[in-house]
Amino acid sequence: MIRYQAKTAADALLMNCSDADAPRFAGELFRHYRRPEMVEPDAAFALLDTVLNLPLGRVTAEELRLLTDFAVWWLRRGDLPQ
Repeated sequence: MIRYQAKTAADALLMNCSDADAPRFAGELFRHYRRPEMVEPDAAFALLDTVLNLPLGRVTAEELRLLTDFAVWWLRRGDLPQ
């Protein structure tokens, strides 16, 4: 059940951490988006749902591309929930 609260935790953490800590915390989150083919469907749903709550002002262009690639992979190969 915790995976469905990931969006809340990621939002709170990234919005309230220092500018110095944001890249480190974001890196831990974004590593889950690097290999969409290795992610279980339920986890993919939670990760896609998490993107909706990310403070995009703190996300780099490279990280946005990673999120987009992850979403595209699941849109092409996933089922209705994704």
